[in-house]
Formats: sequence, C-alpha cells, structure tokens
Amino acid sequence: MSTTDLREEKIADALAAGHEIIHADEKTLTLDFDDVDECPDLTEKLAILSETVVINSVKCWRSKSGTGWHVVIYLTYPLPFHQRIAIQAAFGSDWKRELLYARKPYTNEPFLIRPGVQSVVEYARKKCGIL
Repeated sequence: MSTTDLREEKIADALAAGHEIIHADEKTLTLDFDDVDECPDLTEKLAILSETVVINSVKCWRSKSGTGWHVVIYLTYPLPFHQRIAIQAAFGSDWKRELLYARKPYTNEPFLIRPGVQSVVEYARKKCGIL
C-alpha cells in the first residue's frame, strides 16, 4: 500500500469514527506532540514567531490516542511549505513526522485528527474520572 493510500485510509477511518480532520495549508501550522501529559508551553516560541509572522489564533487539544497534544497555529499570511515544516520542527513537533515531510517535495499537506465529542467524553471518563 502506498503512502498516499495509507494517508487516505487513516483520514477515512478518523472521519468514520466521528473525528474532524484539520488540514494544514499555507496559512496553517500543525504541531504534533507525542507522549506528553500537558500541552507544551509555547509562549516563548510564539513570541519569537510573532516578530516576523502575524498569528491569528492558536488552538490546542488532546490527541485522539490521549497520549499527546495537537496544536494548530493560524497565520495571517502564507508561508512556503518547507518553511512551515521547519517552524513546526523548531516548535518541537514530532520529529519523525516533520522529517518525513521535509525530505522531499511533498504533494500532501500535513493534517491532524481532532477527536469528536464522543471521544472527548470517553477520554474524560477514563483519564479524569469525570462525566
């Protein structure tokens, strides 16, 4: 199975499970932090980035596995693909993910899966003992 086929299968499975797919584009940075309990404090890095790039908003949520965090940074102006990948790596996003995107001209933009409401409720029950 090709990389594109695997990507499309992963997206289809996530949609079937009620999750939302957040696709990166030239005005979006997508960060993936694995195996961390708390969403990383990106304050200093965002301050440095904002010296050269206008940031519209930042959103953060628990990954569907419950073992990491996803962060999306929405920009006002477009950035070239490889510059976005370099910034994502500098922020500490999953090194393997960023390296795979950076290794060649890539036709598919990075994406993140945002759990649907049911997954958030299940996570809260399992990890937090609430709901």
